[in-house]
Amino acid sequence: MMFYVLLGVLGVAVLLAVRVKRNKQKHYQKQLNAVVYIKSLKTIITLVQQHRGLSVARLQGEESVLNTLNDIKRVIATQIADLSNTPVANNERWDSFCDHWSRLQIVIDEFSPEHNFDQHTSVIKNLIYLLEDTAENFSLTAKHVPQLETVGYLWRELIFLAETIGQSRAIGVAVTTEKKCSHVNEIKLNFLIQNMQSATKTSLKELTCLTQEKIMHQQLIDDATDKINKLITVIHEELITSPTISIANTDYFELATSSITAVNHVFDHQIKQLEKIINDKK
Repeated sequence: MMFYVLLGVLGVAVLLAVRVKRNKQKHYQKQLNAVVYIKSLKTIITLVQQHRGLSVARLQGEESVLNTLNDIKRVIATQIADLSNTPVANNERWDSFCDHWSRLQIVIDEFSPEHNFDQHTSVIKNLIYLLEDTAENFSLTAKHVPQLETVGYLWRELIFLAETIGQSRAIGVAVTTEKKCSHVNEIKLNFLIQNMQSATKTSLKELTCLTQEKIMHQQLIDDATDKINKLITVIHEELITSPTISIANTDYFELATSSITAVNHVFDHQIKQLEKIINDKK
């Protein structure tokens, strides 16, 4: 009799263990799915940032960027379609983004460069908060991923650093197209420089990584820091203090873009490590 009781207890224990394992696997799979959603949101943010800078140039008469702008809009439309059937679409910020972005495309030709910048920036900030919501809703935080103790920096500090550079790109394109830096733009650029300097000295350097990724991690951090410092120098010496602005808008756009790309490489490397951590738990 005791044998059958013990056998029954053992069977229940096995079933519970199997259920716990399945629940954990489902949890980890949801986390991996969320990483995919975040990658798509990050792609949209990067594309809207590009659209902001190029559309400023177009509003100032640079028609050569039109085809690129159309290409960007097509890719964004594809990303929106992909995310529309995911849990991300249940967040009210998603509806706000879709509505704002669609309206922005209709009336953009009527905007001043300044209003165009403000509208794009509003869209981007909403997307950043949506991305952060997604990370928190799917437990992609230091509490749940202690192996990357600064994982929270990915969803806010690192993305806002890229956005700060993106804003300097859009304003700088306007300045280099017009060949004039107004007092207002001078103030904005100086403010953005301060934010970039602060971020490279704090959050960028404070990012942690897995032990086996230290060499690659440091190389990416150093590259991003070097490119941002070079951009800061150009903004200060060639846009703000120079009596004449000679740098072409295309050259400035590419310079700023290289800084954003370097920051995005840091982001991608962190995401790669995050995926490894979750997969190892499965």
